[in-house]
Amino acid sequence: MPRKYKRKEGVRARVCSWTTEQLQSAFDEMDRNTMGINEISRQFGIPPRTLRRRYTAKNTTKQTLGKHPILDFANEKRLVKHILKLGDAGFPPNRQSIRMLAYQFAEKLELKHNFDHENEMAGAAWFKSFIERNPELSIRQAEGLSVARAKGLSREKVNNFYDLLIKVLTENDLLDKPERLYNMDESGIQLNNKPGKVIAKKGAKVVNSVTSAEKGETMTIVGCCNAIGNFLPPVLIIKGVNKKPEFQDGLPMGSKVYMNKKSAYINASLFDKWLTEHFIPLKAHGKVLLILDGHSSHSSAPNMLQAAADNDIILLCLPSHTTSALQPLDRSVFGPFKTYFNQETNQFMRLNPNKKISRYNAGKLIRNAWIRAATPANALAGFRGSGIYPVCRNALPDTTFLISDTAMDSENPGTSRTPHQVDRTSTTQAQTSYSLDCQPELVNVSESIVSMTIDNQKENISEYEQIKTPPNLMQIEIDRESPSLLIDSEILDDINIFDIDDSTIAEILGSNIQSETPSKILIEASPIPKIPLTMSKRAKQSANILNSKENIEQKKRYG
Repeated sequence: MPRKYKRKEGVRARVCSWTTEQLQSAFDEMDRNTMGINEISRQFGIPPRTLRRRYTAKNTTKQTLGKHPILDFANEKRLVKHILKLGDAGFPPNRQSIRMLAYQFAEKLELKHNFDHENEMAGAAWFKSFIERNPELSIRQAEGLSVARAKGLSREKVNNFYDLLIKVLTENDLLDKPERLYNMDESGIQLNNKPGKVIAKKGAKVVNSVTSAEKGETMTIVGCCNAIGNFLPPVLIIKGVNKKPEFQDGLPMGSKVYMNKKSAYINASLFDKWLTEHFIPLKAHGKVLLILDGHSSHSSAPNMLQAAADNDIILLCLPSHTTSALQPLDRSVFGPFKTYFNQETNQFMRLNPNKKISRYNAGKLIRNAWIRAATPANALAGFRGSGIYPVCRNALPDTTFLISDTAMDSENPGTSRTPHQVDRTSTTQAQTSYSLDCQPELVNVSESIVSMTIDNQKENISEYEQIKTPPNLMQIEIDRESPSLLIDSEILDDINIFDIDDSTIAEILGSNIQSETPSKILIEASPIPKIPLTMSKRAKQSANILNSKENIEQKKRYG
């Protein structure tokens, strides 16, 4: 357990009631030298010993009472910043990694500590207190993200998709017709129940929950909805040849079952069947836009592409590895559906412990889950969250692109990919009227931040130093009393362009600092991995109109 002090009964708590503003005002009075230290202490409510000590050090930073952390506050902030950088790069550390990093950090800084020398890591009590002291950190359940998806979800690809989307909507007069904007997607489901978290006896070593099978049968559900929240009945794909009427028992009204001999996944012939027999009879009248992913089953058959074009259907393909962010059904429908389906399967097993979940009784479970998930609210949330309707380039948060931005920075050092530097201007005037509720991000630039001109750099910095100076550094005020700047104050008088840490300052000044800085120690102990953008030579699917005349001709010619 953490070594947390518990105050004894009757002991008065030490309260630091003064503020940093009061301390600064007290310093001003001491500078005027018009009253004594005790009178200033009574006037501002600050102990005289505290005033003398802080006035001597010119320290106005208010910290906690009592013993400081082992790494001290400044070094803990550096550690927090490094942890956040690892998370932004797609490699957030776990508890053990942070404890090991804290031990190496303390050893390198030659700090006195009581960490575990045998295992070379900080204790669990230190980690718990560290998390409490830094509320910007929290313990979260990470979700797996493939390297391909991490690299593919880039600002450039997403912006290109929005450009094409606006162009298609404008040319086909669909800007104000959300009932003609459709999204189609498939998702796999397993005919088995997952127990999840349960309530059991405290201290029990094993808690078992009965499941239908070790691994249930896999099926595919095909869903489709438009931007006003209307859903088409789902289609179920089952592996096999012989279709039985019992497979459709309990499914939502209008649903169909397709059989696939090789697997339970969709293929080109089944998608053609879904398009001609299911989508075309139920779609809205007139020209419609159907947004889907770039799976080969959606784009490989020229006859299917031609049939879509003949029935006023525009097939808009999403870029590769972006469906988790741009696919409305992925964002807000299939997730709740699987949650509700798991609840239905668990309830089925409790009520029917002697039965197995199979294709013969799965229809009712799928129907109950689909009715709860396929709501207009979920459909509207998916289209709005992906920025498809209303069209909004800023719908995706900047955290969506953190990993691809980090990879971009690693291949183009010195190029910042901050949100306000990305070109988000609309390509057509229609977007402005189409997305009135989605205002572009505004960046307020302080008048006090002034960039250096090239002439000033040439006058004050030598040619060699100019080469080493990073571009576009902003002029800010430097705290010359900072203990992290181990540089002569006279040298700092000629320097007015720095923003950053000790290692960058040392490199630009060319100083003779021999000791490692805390920032360097952290990077050496735990380097930040960088994902290269070009790992595969295989071409990726970009946003495209699948059934355009050019694409259909190309498919007919080359297959």
